[in-house]
Amino acid sequence: MVAIDALAFLAFVIALLCAVIHLAARELAASRLRKSHTDVWERLGGPGLLRNSISNQSNAARYYRSGRYKELNDRILDRWIAIGRISGITFGLSLSIVVIIKLLLAHR
Repeated sequence: MVAIDALAFLAFVIALLCAVIHLAARELAASRLRKSHTDVWERLGGPGLLRNSISNQSNAARYYRSGRYKELNDRILDRWIAIGRISGITFGLSLSIVVIIKLLLAHR
């Protein structure tokens, strides 16, 4: 039981770290767009953590998911978007593990 609680805690810590990494990577990708590809950044509505709206966030997410950013041939932007994607997926998996463990423990 203690090992399972420790696993849930570890998964929760990993989820928190991934959330921070994800937000940082998204902000760094937006910053890179703003500095190096201003036309694209403006077309997306100027996304970023502090100057954000649901619309801007959705536009940026669709742009990243579509892969159109690859047309810019910007290896740094590619890297930040990949880090954001991987950390977002890892966040979801880690949080799912926490929820599953807690649900299993609740039914014991």
